[in-house]
Amino acid sequence: MQSVEDFLKLVKKCDKIDIVPRRKNRITRYRLNITLYDQQEMIRGLTKEDFVCGPEPDHDPTRKGMVWTFKRRAYGTKIFIKIKDIEYRDDGSSHCTAISCHIDYLKSEE
Repeated sequence: MQSVEDFLKLVKKCDKIDIVPRRKNRITRYRLNITLYDQQEMIRGLTKEDFVCGPEPDHDPTRKGMVWTFKRRAYGTKIFIKIKDIEYRDDGSSHCTAISCHIDYLKSEE
């Protein structure tokens, strides 16, 4: 099994970090007055101290792969971050998808 340190090294070097356009992720940008780029940099800045759990199977059975969960303090609040395993494309690029990058315990309906 891959260590969290090794996983984070790969995340930092990823060619592209996508953040799923979920309502919670958008509300977080609005409330904290940050950009998508700020969220991507927050993910690149994760450390092993931010690690919560993983890798574990995605809760959605229609999606393959494993997820890693982190929580870190940023912008004066705790941020919940869930990242899929890194994908390698045919062109050799690496691609990271963050399912979640939002204020911890933020409800979707807020």
